[in-house]
Amino acid sequence: MKNSFYLNRLYLFAFIVTLFLQSLQAQQSSTHTRMLWFNYNHSISFISRWSILNDVQIRSRGWATQWAQFALRTEGYYRLNRKVAVGAGFSWFSTVRYVDEEMVLPNEWRPFEEVLLELHGKKLGVIQRLRLEQRFLQKTSGTSKLNAYEHRERLRYRLEGILPVFLNGIDVHVGNEVMANINYISDNRFFDQNRSFVIVNCRLSANTQFQFQYIKIFQWFGAARLMDNQDVLRFGIQQQLYAH
Repeated sequence: MKNSFYLNRLYLFAFIVTLFLQSLQAQQSSTHTRMLWFNYNHSISFISRWSILNDVQIRSRGWATQWAQFALRTEGYYRLNRKVAVGAGFSWFSTVRYVDEEMVLPNEWRPFEEVLLELHGKKLGVIQRLRLEQRFLQKTSGTSKLNAYEHRERLRYRLEGILPVFLNGIDVHVGNEVMANINYISDNRFFDQNRSFVIVNCRLSANTQFQFQYIKIFQWFGAARLMDNQDVLRFGIQQQLYAH
C-alpha cells in the first residue's frame, strides 16, 4: 500500500514536471538532440555494509555522429539499515566541444554526496535519491583550455518505481529526476535539467545484468536561454561482486 502511494506520486510528479517543461520550451528557443550512452558499472559489496561502485561512460550525439561526453566515477556506500544508505564519491567528466571541427575536451571535477531511501513490497518498490554535487567546470577560449573554473552546486532529486514483471530475470523501472543549481537560485541558471526514464534490466548471470534505458531530457542552458530537448538510448553492463 505504501509503495503504491509513492508510485502514484511518481506518476503525478513526472506529469506535472513534463507539462511545466513543455510550457517553458514553447516560450524559449529550443533544439532537439538524439544521443547514445554506453556505460559499464562495477560494484563490490562487503559484509560490513560497505560497497564500492565504479563506472565508465561514453556518450555520443546525433546518435553516433559526434562524441558528446566521457566520464569516470567512483563512490563509497554505507548502508545504515535495510532502507537507508549514504554515499560519497568523485567523478571526472568531459563534455566535448567542437571548434572549427577540432575537438576540445575541458575537464569537469565533480565530488558528490547522497542519501538513498529504498522501500520494497511484495510487488512494487520505490527508490528515492537526493544527491548534492560540487561541480568545477573548466573554462575554454576557442580551442584552448583555461586555468579557470566555474563552480556550480547542483542538487538532484530522483524518484524511481520498480514495477512488477512476470518474466524471470527481467525487471522494469520508471522514474524522474530533476536537477537545480542551488548557488544560482536567483539566476536564470537555477534550473538545470529534468530526466524522465524507463529502464529494463535483463539478468545474464548471478552477478551480471544488461540494462537498456530510454531517457527524455529537457536541459536548460540559462546563459543562452536555450532549452535542449534530448532523446537518449542508453546501454549498459552492470556487474556486482561480494567480498564476504
